[in-house]
Amino acid sequence: MKKQDNEFSRITRLDEIESGASTAMTIEAGAEERAALARRLSLLALDVLRAELRLWRIKNGLRISGRMVAEGSQACVVTLEPVAFALDEPVELALYREDALAREEERLGEAQWEQAVDLDLLEGEEVDLGEIVAQSLSLALPAYPRSPEADEVMRRYAPETADGDRPQA
Repeated sequence: MKKQDNEFSRITRLDEIESGASTAMTIEAGAEERAALARRLSLLALDVLRAELRLWRIKNGLRISGRMVAEGSQACVVTLEPVAFALDEPVELALYREDALAREEERLGEAQWEQAVDLDLLEGEEVDLGEIVAQSLSLALPAYPRSPEADEVMRRYAPETADGDRPQA
């Protein structure tokens, strides 16, 4: 993806990462980037998005390890009231060129696949760390955020059965 395609783009060239050593990077989304990402992810607000990453060049690819911190709010799936979130999540990813990715997946096999670091395709000589962090945020967000009032609202509006019970409550 090109920089203009992403709301939060931090392009890093592979040749900027010293071979045999790790490179530390801290990236943080600005106000406009956070607002655009909030729209993309259907968030009410994204107040903080920051990642501290360490990058290593590996044979046929790149290893990324670090942490992502995010704060904001989502709409409750029941009441539509704001539900705050505060995330502090690991970012662990290995990017491989196409032929090496297939070999690495085969090497890991089925048993180790679930426990492995996420593997992805490395295309070209650049990687967009901002997009990697944005995708990590998307995966870490609660899928069905619920406010403290959600259970009461569901009980109140659950249909009654013939015996007066509310099975959905």
